[in-house]
Amino acid sequence: MEKTILIGGAAGLGSTVTSHLIGKVFCSLGYYVFNYRDYPSLIRGGHNFNILKVSSNPVYSHEYHYDFILALDQKTIDIHQKDLKKGGLIFGTKETEPIVQKLQGPKILANDVLVGLLFKHFGVALDVILTATEKVFDQNADLIKKAVAEGYRSGSQKEKLKISKPKYFISGTEAIGIGAVAAGLDIYLAYPMTPASPLLHFLAKRQLENNILVFQPENEIAVINAALGASFAGAKAMVGTSGGGFALMAEGLSLAAMTELPLVVYLGQRPAPATGLATHTGQGDLKFALNAGHGEFLRVVLSPGDAQEAIIRTQEAFYLSHKYRVPVILLSDKHLAESNYTFDEINKASLAADRFILANQPQDYKSYEITPNGVSPRVVPGFLKKRLTN
Repeated sequence: MEKTILIGGAAGLGSTVTSHLIGKVFCSLGYYVFNYRDYPSLIRGGHNFNILKVSSNPVYSHEYHYDFILALDQKTIDIHQKDLKKGGLIFGTKETEPIVQKLQGPKILANDVLVGLLFKHFGVALDVILTATEKVFDQNADLIKKAVAEGYRSGSQKEKLKISKPKYFISGTEAIGIGAVAAGLDIYLAYPMTPASPLLHFLAKRQLENNILVFQPENEIAVINAALGASFAGAKAMVGTSGGGFALMAEGLSLAAMTELPLVVYLGQRPAPATGLATHTGQGDLKFALNAGHGEFLRVVLSPGDAQEAIIRTQEAFYLSHKYRVPVILLSDKHLAESNYTFDEINKASLAADRFILANQPQDYKSYEITPNGVSPRVVPGFLKKRLTN
């Protein structure tokens, strides 16, 4: 089985949350789902849409020909109807408006009516959809569940899905966050810049449960220098930005190299130059990542290809940065960061979360000591057993 579903509407109508809910339901039934997000740089208005590719086999990207169009407004139909496959279906305001009026709820309930209609088409049990809805919307789920149920009852079954073992549904951003926590992250600093901003939000929500600090300084220059201060004190530090912000961090990157302080830089790419296209994907910063900073120095650049790789590459980034005392740049892009992937299981690397710091500082410690393997020993302030004073 393979189906492609587009859901679209103006910014603020909830197409992103709804597509995520649909994806989670299909994953709970044992299907692989890839969820792609497309949106302009607007808070309200414009045209947002998500594309879900659902398959019995692993999928890692989307396509632009659809079996279903779930339209929250007429503009979605006008733009995308030309790409509807022969025999494809459109569910839109004609189906949703009478139900929303009946429920006397907000316009955004149209999303949930469409969810019910879609899964009735596939013959999915209503309780499966309502359970997933409750998990996503929690205490706000009552009215939403009513809309889903009304949409379900108004539809008709045309197909029947085979159910198998549930799967994991995660985004590239979530994967990088999981990898960072697994690697022993202590502090994450960032100034918001799409598509790196979602990692700031993901980690901020999980500070207490993972005993980490997430902080937003006043700009990118402050971000990288504060992170180097934390690294100097022994913390595992990570910063996040996109191309324009990374440009501002270039001098700090050189400082990290000169002081041999471990640092992981998450670089979520988008089209450039300058501000570029804030909400589109791009991969034009590879040469910049390889050469940024004044002077010549060692650095490691890692680039995961999907969410599963993103977990492991992030763990490797911390390991390599601390073992060799070099900056490590983790390259991502909007496509990886903001898309959702499906896996049978989530794997982490077996790397030890070591800091590679000497337990006892020798009296004759030299930070830049020449060693056979080329890596100087590392200590942090406050570990000298016998303090020397004038």
